[in-house]
Amino acid sequence: TMEEKGNYQYQFSESFKGIEKIVQKYGEDNEYSFVTENLGEHTFYVDVKDEHGNSTTLVYHLEVKKRPVNWAEIWLIKNIIIIENNEIKGNLSW
Repeated sequence: TMEEKGNYQYQFSESFKGIEKIVQKYGEDNEYSFVTENLGEHTFYVDVKDEHGNSTTLVYHLEVKKRPVNWAEIWLIKNIIIIENNEIKGNLSW
């Protein structure tokens, strides 16, 4: 979740194996959650713009690996990845 101070719009995109796609179009929602079974490096982009048209992009890299465990919690900065019963679940927030 991103801390708000003003009127902002957020758009979330993901790049995986050379394919970039918008996963959440511009809107007031400053949070994006996902679940994946796709192993490898995922890159997430958060485009933020204000009411005056000023914008910036935040980039987050996440590598998803298969682990031979039933469950694990891995804390990355402000992000949580949970692996339960060899199923990868994720929650990405700023």
